[in-house]
Formats: sequence, C-alpha cells, structure tokens
Amino acid sequence: MQAVLQNRYHIQHLLGQGGMGTVWMAQDMRLNGRACVIKQLREDFFRDEDKQRAISFFEREIDMLIKLQHPYIVAIHDRFKEDDKYFLVMEYVMGEDFHTMMQRREGEPYDEEEVVGRAQEICEVLEYLHGQEVPVIYRDLKPSNIMVNVKGQIKLVDFGIARPVADENENTHVVSAGYSPPEQYWGGASPQSDIYALGATMYFLLTGKDPEPLKACSPRAINPNVSEKLDLVIQKATAQDPTQRYNSAQEFNEALLHRDYEEAPENIQAWFKRIVCGVLFVMLFIIVFYSDSIGAFFTGGQQNKPVASTTTTPSSSATNTNLSNDELKKISSPDPTFGGAAPQKDFALQVSDEKSLTDPNPPK
Repeated sequence: MQAVLQNRYHIQHLLGQGGMGTVWMAQDMRLNGRACVIKQLREDFFRDEDKQRAISFFEREIDMLIKLQHPYIVAIHDRFKEDDKYFLVMEYVMGEDFHTMMQRREGEPYDEEEVVGRAQEICEVLEYLHGQEVPVIYRDLKPSNIMVNVKGQIKLVDFGIARPVADENENTHVVSAGYSPPEQYWGGASPQSDIYALGATMYFLLTGKDPEPLKACSPRAINPNVSEKLDLVIQKATAQDPTQRYNSAQEFNEALLHRDYEEAPENIQAWFKRIVCGVLFVMLFIIVFYSDSIGAFFTGGQQNKPVASTTTTPSSSATNTNLSNDELKKISSPDPTFGGAAPQKDFALQVSDEKSLTDPNPPK
C-alpha cells in the first residue's frame, strides 16, 4: 500500500480485513492530520463478474452512508478511485469492537443490564434504518461490526452488504455463521433478519460464546445468571421462522424495556392479597365490636324499643309510688303549660303510627 493517496491521505497501518475489503488507518493532511479510516475494495477476484458485483456493493454502501445521518452510524468523509482501485474514507472511531473486547475479557460474559442497555441502543439504530422511506436492512449485525468509542458510545460500521428492501434483484448470500438468520442463507432479508442478528449478538455478550448457526439462542442454557424473562425474549428474537420474531425493532425494544414487569404479577398479587385481607379484618372488627353504633347510624339513632303500655293510668301509678297530689296532677295533665306532659298513650300513637302525623283525628 502506497504511503499517500490523493496527495492527501497518509496511510499509517493496517486495521483489518473483511469479506469486502481492507481497512487502513490514515491521517488527513488537509485537516491537520485528523485521523480517519480508509476502506479499500478487495481485488483478489477470480472472475470479472464477481469483481463488478463487488464494485456495485461498494458503491451502494457509499451512496447509502451519505444519506444516513445518525450518531450511532459511522460517518463518511470522502470517496475516490485511484489506479483502478476503489476507496472510501470514513470517520475514525477510537475504541474497540465487542468481539475484540470479549477476547480481552477472556470470554467473561457481560452483565445482563449492560447487555440490555446496549441492545436498546442498537434497536434505536435499527428503527432508524428500517424507518427510511425505502427501509435499509443492515444484514451484517455482529459483535465485530459494533464499535464502542472512548466515550462509551456505540457505532455501527461496515455497511458492505446492507441494502434497501427494494433491491430484490440484488440478493447476496454473504452470511456470518451464527449471526445470520436462515432466510439470509438463500438471499432473503427483512427487518426481522436484523432482529435475529441482534438477538444472536446479545447471546454472545451474555455467554462469551458464538451462537450455533440456524438455531434459536438460549443464553440461560450457558449462563444461569441470565434471567428467564430475558432468555425468552432472545429466544423469540432468534426464532427460525421470521414470522415468530418481533415485528419491528421498536417492538423488540419494548420487550427489553418491560421484561421485568411480566415477572411481577405474583409479587403484586401477594401484596394485593395482604392489603385486601387487612382491610377485611378491620371491617370485621368494626362490625363485631361496634355493631350497635353502626345500627344506630343507619336507622337515624332510633332503636327498636318496646312501646310503653297504653293501659298505664295515673291511679295505677299513684298506687305504686309515693307522689304528692301536685306531682300527680303534673303527670296526668295533658297540657304542658301546666308543667305536665302529654299522656304516654298519645306519644306512643304518634311514634308508632305514621298516619297519626297527618290525620287530624288520630285514633284514641
């Protein structure tokens, strides 16, 4: 590789190689040596037909990246052709990809909450891609294509085999074993294909192992610390039948966000039972010990008391008590103005017969 391209880009060293080309670290001498990444389309094709197809994919990647503007997608700076070779200049992401980080961790799984948080960020990118006027299918989501910069922000790189859904005549059979869904092996792809790849990537981060090709992922089978609910979410995302997966990245994101709430009903139910039992106990206590007061409240303070006998006469009262003649007159006097009270008989009729309240001639 020559040291300078376009009299501008000073090549530093090799970063890596992929199925579509070689990636170099470089400096942009026109911008005070700003770091950048230069991707060169591979040249070792056996057939001219394969080369033309690769050039078509390469050009499409460039055209696609130019249109995409998202903080989690690597930015494109330039494109050019030199000595019959094709180059793409991209943003340099100072950081590491998840595959490299897992190697450095010696296969130690990531914490579940951290994996879910990263997956939700990737769901945001997939929503953006799938939400384009012509939806874009990434088709190569895997740990080595997800960078994390020094600020902890993710970046999706390598859009070499991404394509709009409308490109039905340009299917490719390029796959990443374990991360590509079954339909991609025969050239088919849809938004559910990216969901599958994300579920498989989560499996890798939770277990430290690559997923088995063409098989639903169950990280809990390898790492018992993974919650049952998250395990079910990932199994659904990596279902072999695309129609059994989540319908969209947004739906997948919602499942990740609320995965704990579906485990809560038992706890909520137990809490609710305790509350109900406590309320019923208090109500029973009130009914048993304050039944008289409750009855008085609902009957307006009147209890069922026996009505005074209507056969009581002053004479019988006099014979049973030692009262003076003046006191006897007060008791028997029907006129309260003389210090007496209405006979008990009339009072009993008033409270026991509603008709007596309106009848001018009450019964005697």
